[in-house]
This record gives sequence, structure tokens and C-alpha cells, in this order.
Amino acid sequence: MIMLRPYQNKAKELLRDKIKRGCKRIIYWAQTGAGKGLAMSDITNGAIGNGKKVLVVMRRRELIFQTYKNFLSYHQIRSSILMANDKRFDKTNHVQICSIDTISRRLDKLDFLKSFDVVLIDECHDTTSPTYVKLFDFLGEKFFIGFTATPFAVGGKPLIFWETYIKSIEAHELRDQGFLVDARLFAPKKIDVSNVKKVAGDYKNDELFDVVKDLKVVGDIVRTWKIYGQGRPTILFAVNKAHAQLMAHAFNNDGIRSIYCDESHTSEERANAINDLKTGNIKILCNVNIFSTGIDVPSIGCLILARPTMSEILYIQQVGRGLRPYKNKEDCIVLDHANNSERHGLPFDMRTACLTHDDIKKKKKEDEEKPTFVRTCMSCFAVVSPQFRVCPYCSAELLKSTREIEHEDGELIEVNKRSFNYERFRRGLTTLEGQAIVKNWKPNAKFFKLHKRFGDGIFEFEKELGLPKWLKRMIEENRAQETRLNQLDHTEHIKT
Repeated sequence: MIMLRPYQNKAKELLRDKIKRGCKRIIYWAQTGAGKGLAMSDITNGAIGNGKKVLVVMRRRELIFQTYKNFLSYHQIRSSILMANDKRFDKTNHVQICSIDTISRRLDKLDFLKSFDVVLIDECHDTTSPTYVKLFDFLGEKFFIGFTATPFAVGGKPLIFWETYIKSIEAHELRDQGFLVDARLFAPKKIDVSNVKKVAGDYKNDELFDVVKDLKVVGDIVRTWKIYGQGRPTILFAVNKAHAQLMAHAFNNDGIRSIYCDESHTSEERANAINDLKTGNIKILCNVNIFSTGIDVPSIGCLILARPTMSEILYIQQVGRGLRPYKNKEDCIVLDHANNSERHGLPFDMRTACLTHDDIKKKKKEDEEKPTFVRTCMSCFAVVSPQFRVCPYCSAELLKSTREIEHEDGELIEVNKRSFNYERFRRGLTTLEGQAIVKNWKPNAKFFKLHKRFGDGIFEFEKELGLPKWLKRMIEENRAQETRLNQLDHTEHIKT
């Protein structure tokens, strides 16, 4: 039996609490790398142990196969697969793993599914689509749990089907605890998509391709990877099939082995492409949005974002492909040619779920009050968190940034670890300040607890965090005193 991680046990308690409160449509917010597969298997095991039938709904074949294996591996659950041409279907099985595409076409022949008690929806940010609306109407009143790393608005539409959500750990906490690696972000100064029209909440693909197919842009992407990519296994996210082919051709012409994949490739061809990336037969896998979710290749050490997008979901899902830990892997390099970090923030920023129209209004208001998601120093070109007013690297005053996107030639510049660390410390202090009020701590307890959690690194931001001037001195004195006591204990032990 696989043991749950502490935050997964916490999620179970949060889920039970929501159920006790009468909630029947709950989102399980599982960040990339949080172990969604294990959580889904554990919930299914608990449900069937209570005599419940469980229906699991997913979109992609690879995810269905992986979930089938997970259920067997984690809890010895033998499930049925309801998907075209799959021979593992068993109508009598109390656990059905289904393809949404298959069952949506056969609902008139699947009345037996109405007897199921619990419905698990993978990638539930997709449930605003007509396909899922039709399924929900067919199933009627059930207990629904949706899994996603990105419970955000889709095309301006909130996830109104869902009543509430649980979230037991933040992305930056997963990183700090070693369940994810850090992201080193490099971003171009400006990219010109100002004249590209928007359709359904994102850029119009054919016009977007007209922007990115420029040979100079293509050449810059290849050159930048050679400078910053460090030869790491890399996934490139392209605008469309023609763009993916163009990029693969450009890399190959420069002696860097690359291939491309799109929706027309078979599952076997996609699996072979992933395997070639794992084994080093290729360095760059260019794709059109088919590897944004559902692949688990920890060795991926670099991502190329070559598709500008207005979708926060797509941005987070794409970056998440490179954040899983791997041997000797300290971080993932993200080459953000699309400038998506300026639109959507840093990968480990805390984010807001959008289940209602009020959530969207609140988020929009918060975004408007922020000067920008990131700031670029026009003196040294470092990209830092918007909390900085002075560049931490060259001490130049940071001008107020704008989200207006214009084209300007330039190298990629790093969104570096210093700004990530500051964000981590600031959020930690905010959390401790809340705990201080609830638990009635003494006024300075939060500062000592912050140091205990993060160590001496917090003193690099002494002024920004508002740390007392005496804090560092007192900690050093306490540390010296502890050393002296240890030495005395050691001396007494030798004498004894």
C-alpha cells in the first residue's frame, strides 16, 4: 500500500469536511507534481470500500491507460475501461474509467452509468464544454469530484458547475519541499502580438502564425536554445502544425535533432516521440498543444514557449511539464519567447480559482491594481517581481511596467532565483502573520518562525520584509550560545 504524503492526508480531511457540509461538486485542486494519480486512486478505493460505484471520466487515451495502471499499482483496483476499441470493458465492474469522447457519443446506450454514485472528472477545467454539460444532464444528481491544477476561467467563463474547491498545498510549497524543481525563466523584452485578433478568449491562430513564422524569430529561438538550453531534453510549444514543422526543421538544419507532433499523429507515434526524448535520440520535441497535459517525463529540463496565449490555464499546464524532479536536475529552464510570463505571472505565483462570475470580477480587479506581473530592468534587463522598486542587481530605478506588448529585438533575460526567493519569504511571512493572529503569538514570534523555516536567506531582504534590525544579531547570539553549550556537553561527556 502506498503511503500518502502529509498534504495529501490534509486534502482528505478537507474533502471530508466539505462532504459533511453537504457539498456535492468539489474541485480537488492538485498542483502539478502533487500526486493527482495517487489521490484519485485513494478516493476511489475509499468509495468502493463503502459500497459505492465510481465513474472516472477523462479525455486522453494516455491518461486513461495510466489511471488504469495506477489503480492496480496503488490499491489493487481492477477497473473497466470504457473507450472505443478497448477490450477491457466490463459492464458489471463497479469502477469504470471512461473516455469523455466515447461516452458522449454513446449516452443513449449507457443507462447503466446512471447507477454510479461517485463521478471523478480529470482536468475538470474543461467542464465548461458542451460535451461535459451534456454528460452532467445525463447523469443527474451525483457526487462529483473534479481534479485540476488550473481551476481558472475558460474563455472568460467561470467553472460554474462546481460549488467549491479544496487546496492543501501551494505550488511554491511543493517546490520548497522538493516535490517540484525551481523554474529559471528567461523572457524576451517585447513580442508584437498587439495586432492579433482574439477568438474565444485567446489569440487567433492563423494571425498568430503570421507573427511567429518570421525567419528572424525562428532563428532567434534556435540561437537562444543553444545559448541557454544547456543541451537539455526540451519540449517546444508551437502555434500550429506548420509552426511546429518549421521549428523542427530549423533545429535540424542547425544540427540539433528534433521532431514534431500534432493531433494527427497516432498514440504509438506520440509514445515513440516521448521515448526518443527520454533516451536522447532527439533533443527537441516540437508539438501543437498535445503535450501540455498528461505526460510524465521528469528528465525534461527545458521548455520553449513559442506560442503567445491569453490562457492562464495553458501557460501553467505547459510550464508544469518541466517541473518534476529528476536525478541531478536542480531546475527547469523556461525560454518564454511568447512573453507569457508578463501576461500571467511567474510559475510559482499564488493564484485564484474562478468558480463564479464574482470570482472573475474579483480577479480582474486584483489584476488591474497590480502594476504588472513582472518588471524588467531597462538598465541590465533582469526580470524581477513587481514588488521591487529598485533593481536588486544594478540598483537602477525600475520604471513602471506596462502590459502593452510591442516588438523589440533582444536577448532572453533571466527571471532569477532572487526574485523567486523573495516571493517565497514574503508569502511565508504573510502566512505566519495570519497564524499569529489566530494563535495569539507574541509580536516577534513570526520573525523567529520565518527564520526557522527559511534560514539566513531572509536577511538578504531585511528591509523589504520589515525584519527588526536586532533579529539577525539575536539569532547569531543564540546560535553562538548553543554552540558553546554543545561544546560543554561534549567536554563533560569525554570527562565522564
